[in-house]
Amino acid sequence: MNIRTAKRWFLWHKWTSLVCTVFLLMLCLTGLPLIFHEELDGLLEKQVAAEIPEGTRKLSLDSLAVLAGQQYPAEKIRYIFWDEKDENKILFDLAAPTRCSS
Repeated sequence: MNIRTAKRWFLWHKWTSLVCTVFLLMLCLTGLPLIFHEELDGLLEKQVAAEIPEGTRKLSLDSLAVLAGQQYPAEKIRYIFWDEKDENKILFDLAAPTRCSS
């Protein structure tokens, strides 16, 4: 193999590697929020938790939704779900009501 062929292969390898590196970097950066979504949610979203004393009677979801609506009247409940890690924790996702212009 002569010097010219070696240089050509070197340049080919360098530029194709740089192109692949850009795609790998994009995959790494866009995949990080998927991996660390719980930690990011804790930092970016406002979370309010109420401490309930031991032995308190459990309320229905409808009653809890009414209480959440009374505490946050300017916001609308989008959905309710149970925490996977704590079976006694119920989470409400609240959002500002949307306004439609006609």
